[in-house]
Amino acid sequence: LEAIIETRVSARAKTQRERSMIKPFDAAEIACLVRGWSLGKTMRAVFNEADVNAVLVGETGFFASPEISAALSPLFAIAEPDNPGPLLTLLRSPLFGFSDDFIALLALDKDDKTPLSLGALLDGSLKRPETGDALDALSWDCFSRSISALRDSINGGVPVYEALDVCLADLRYAAAYLSEPLGADALANLSALPERLADVESSVSGLDALVRELKVLVEKDDETPKTPIASVSDDAVKIMTQHGSKGLEFAVVISMN
Repeated sequence: LEAIIETRVSARAKTQRERSMIKPFDAAEIACLVRGWSLGKTMRAVFNEADVNAVLVGETGFFASPEISAALSPLFAIAEPDNPGPLLTLLRSPLFGFSDDFIALLALDKDDKTPLSLGALLDGSLKRPETGDALDALSWDCFSRSISALRDSINGGVPVYEALDVCLADLRYAAAYLSEPLGADALANLSALPERLADVESSVSGLDALVRELKVLVEKDDETPKTPIASVSDDAVKIMTQHGSKGLEFAVVISMN
């Protein structure tokens, strides 16, 4: 019994010594990696609630923000009606949120002569796949109707920023962010979109030129982050995307999935 007690006391003392050697980390030595900025903003709120200073590093600018990129995706698809890329981006976007399984069926069910493009969809040659899901049918009808109305408005001479604003309002797109943590940031961006888009539209002529300019702005905002790591103070946890963390080193890394 004495041997057992001695062993346990010795083990407890060793554990206490090891704990006393643990060095508390400064916030500057900690990085929190996230997949996207929506989770990043949530984690910033979590750290701040715990009285830990945390900043988003490399967060994208206005036009490259997820909610604005998704809002602009109908314009990109309409400007390139024969290109499958913009259509697939639009279908997957938060505006409609079709699953990869649905999109795979869309590609498999069409005949070989029908292109997978917005042009084929709007002229009726690209049909909705028969999934048996009533929600898919409803979403497809909403998608076809709203994009057709947007295209017709633009072709009819309605300013693009006005036509897109009506389309987003009909889709109740902003409501998707009401329940998100820190969704106020996304809502503020969406509220500013008509004015920002009108400014860009006033400097170009036609939808094609507008889309080319928007792509330049998206790329510029994506490559020029609002908060580069060099500007972050030393007393803050760095929250960044997994992609943006390449080549950096930290004493502690928290990976959020």
